[in-house]
Amino acid sequence: MLKISDYLAITAGFLGLLVFYLIFSGNLRIDYGTESRLPVIEQEEAGERVQPETARYVVLYGNEEESRSTSQVMQMLEHMKKFYIAKETAAQLTEEQKETADIFIITTDSLEEADAQHMLLELVKADGKYLLYTNLPDESGEYEKELGILESRGKTQIDGMMIFEGILAQGMVNYADLPMTVGDLSLDAACTKLIQEQSKEFKEQRELIPLLWKKQWGKGKIYVCNAPFFEEESGIGILTGIFSDMEETFLYPVVNSSAVLLDYYPDTEHADRELIYRLYSREPAAYIRDVVWPAMEKIGHEEGLVISGRTHMQDKDEEFYDTQRQMQRNKGIVMEADEGDFLPVISEGHTQADEKRFRMDSASSGCGLASCYLDMREIMGSKGEQESFEWAAYSLELTKNMHNLYGKNHFLESVDWLEAQERLKRYERIQPAIEISDDHIQIRADGFVDVWYCMVRTGRDLKHGQGYEIQKVGEQAYLLEIRQQEIRIPMQ
Repeated sequence: MLKISDYLAITAGFLGLLVFYLIFSGNLRIDYGTESRLPVIEQEEAGERVQPETARYVVLYGNEEESRSTSQVMQMLEHMKKFYIAKETAAQLTEEQKETADIFIITTDSLEEADAQHMLLELVKADGKYLLYTNLPDESGEYEKELGILESRGKTQIDGMMIFEGILAQGMVNYADLPMTVGDLSLDAACTKLIQEQSKEFKEQRELIPLLWKKQWGKGKIYVCNAPFFEEESGIGILTGIFSDMEETFLYPVVNSSAVLLDYYPDTEHADRELIYRLYSREPAAYIRDVVWPAMEKIGHEEGLVISGRTHMQDKDEEFYDTQRQMQRNKGIVMEADEGDFLPVISEGHTQADEKRFRMDSASSGCGLASCYLDMREIMGSKGEQESFEWAAYSLELTKNMHNLYGKNHFLESVDWLEAQERLKRYERIQPAIEISDDHIQIRADGFVDVWYCMVRTGRDLKHGQGYEIQKVGEQAYLLEIRQQEIRIPMQ
């Protein structure tokens, strides 16, 4: 005779089979969490910049207003939501502008052009302001002593670099294979290196070329860059690090998104069917389901990433929807061909490179975005002259690459591609007004919608309060999630 427990076991087994059937027959839809993303808002059109009468930041560009370095530095300041004045020379500044400004940024490689009378050097020395040279010229001439240069030996090629603690939110970072052309020079003892050469050959510490340093100059400080950091967007992490070193507490908005996009996935219409069958004894749909996705799922799990896809298929079949469900179970999504172009790509391709890693680390620290794009036609035999990448080799290289890219950037939240886009829209809208006192930070954000994120670089301890959440992401770095237009953060 059956016991009550036996009847319960039989009933539970029957219900389990029923649920299994309903799910995989498509008659039962499960919400995998894809509806929890932020509401869609309109992209805000960039308005024409209006130069303020006074500002804390001043950019001096000499005769190089259209230079790559000048335009990039201005763009970085706008991303950080910092008001600035741009002038050709220091002589064009009014007394009120000189008094209001704290940080002067010279983007021309002609120091004489920007500050012919050495007025800025005197201002920094007397009033405790900061001076940043983004482009060290080949010949610094009479400025070499002020800049802390002991000896200059022209240009040279270096292997890589080491970024010391305090510049990037991630802490100290090494890039052994990141060649660049820099000035071959040595500094006097009054200088402090913030970034220096990393050589594949043995060198004494004093022989390693400085790439970024600071020097006390009276009451103020001078910062000098001896590398092409500010000719590309990737320099934003270096610039936020310099400002963080200048100020006891420094804040700037960030996107707070890690996102990975597999383009042309799932997609069997852009596949070489004969090649795939010859290599893997499978049809393209089975190759995607049985070979590609399990490896991508493993990478996502190991690195804590959400994997998004974008299909270009016109005729979707049950195999397509099966792969889509697999991705949704891992919090991913599948977009249509016309979606997802708004989010900029920080890293592209499956291969490893220290240049990619630097771009990702710098963008993560400077604007809080770590986006990676992979064109999956590369492993479907339908792109370029090469027939295909052999999957085992591709997968191994990709695994290493994703670990290198995201290994130090886990402090950013992993989200799907469309969620990252919505966070970016809010990042672009926000315009915070920040007041810092001895015991608190007051923030009011114009352009607030529902949530935004802010990086705080400080050696002080931030306390919890109403309307925001705090995550400590580095030795002296905090990431805030802010859900009110105005907040007050106690600190000590």
